[in-house]
Amino acid sequence: MTHPFDGYAYPWHRPDAIRLKKVLQTVFDDPMRIEILYKQSGPHPEPLTPGNADRMWSEVLQHVARAGRIRRLCELILNQPLAADARAAVEQVLHAVPEVEELAVEDGVIVLDRIALRGLIARLTPAEAPLKTLVVRGDPGSGKSHGRHLFERAARSRNAQPVYLCADIVASLDEVLRELFGALHAMGEIPEPGETTGSAYHKHVWRTLREIAGRERRALWIAIDDLAPAADGGPLLDSEIREFFDQLVPMFLNPTYRDWFRLMLIHYPEGRLPTRWRRESWAEDRTTPDDVRPEHVADELRAWWRRRGQVVVEEELDSLVTAVFAEADKVAEQAGRLQRIDEALVQVLAPPRGDH
Repeated sequence: MTHPFDGYAYPWHRPDAIRLKKVLQTVFDDPMRIEILYKQSGPHPEPLTPGNADRMWSEVLQHVARAGRIRRLCELILNQPLAADARAAVEQVLHAVPEVEELAVEDGVIVLDRIALRGLIARLTPAEAPLKTLVVRGDPGSGKSHGRHLFERAARSRNAQPVYLCADIVASLDEVLRELFGALHAMGEIPEPGETTGSAYHKHVWRTLREIAGRERRALWIAIDDLAPAADGGPLLDSEIREFFDQLVPMFLNPTYRDWFRLMLIHYPEGRLPTRWRRESWAEDRTTPDDVRPEHVADELRAWWRRRGQVVVEEELDSLVTAVFAEADKVAEQAGRLQRIDEALVQVLAPPRGDH
């Protein structure tokens, strides 16, 4: 079983990853001891650069993660004499789960249930997997856009660059290109249309982005929202934007594109998908307002408390779940219900500062 840190750059954005590094550089500050632990967790092709504990452990963790040996390193560390708090930090990383499976409240964002979406994101993550496009459809207010947070977490866990675009951010293909090339720090490399237009130009742009992503060693995970018409039938986005993203899907037949792009098409129009899309390249996630039920909230609360070493009191849990749904259902309309559940749950898990 692979570890969620394995095979990629060490996830410095994760609190558990940062905590592990602080513990290691404090407990094991002797360069020779660091070298021994590094070699024991190997084999590793990269030699360590001598230095202080801070620099050496940064390098060790980077190399060990890329080599897929984080689990082995944690097991070695746990065989050493450790204080309780240090041991807890190492065990937390040893048993870490992919970020897409986490319930997060630190940023005020919770994504409940969405079991199918989590599974699809897990399937499209490996470069060798043919699935690279998620088509998200569903009822109004059913959480179509909210799933992008899972997509973003998965991207960051793989050191990829997440990009989210919607009608509030872009209004034309030119603006889309500025966002995509800007994400790779390559604003000066946006191709001019010249004599090519339509699909020929779109292909040229994707080829250019692929070359830049490969050069920068940074994949783009792109979520584009508002692709279907508005409730009144008017367009939310210029039609060329959808045509541009539609063009990428058949290009995933080429493995070089699968290395550097993942695509989430949110609020995609109902009906048949483009005939040039190969079935193995895409999957659909369909949402409904009643996707989240009390048992889902209870399960997530249990998991959240247990990950933090807190005791779960079932009677208290039942009361909290009831309170969350009571707050969410004060408004009769189904539209926006999932957002109200999320907001109520955030208040339960992350009360305002000063509350006790």
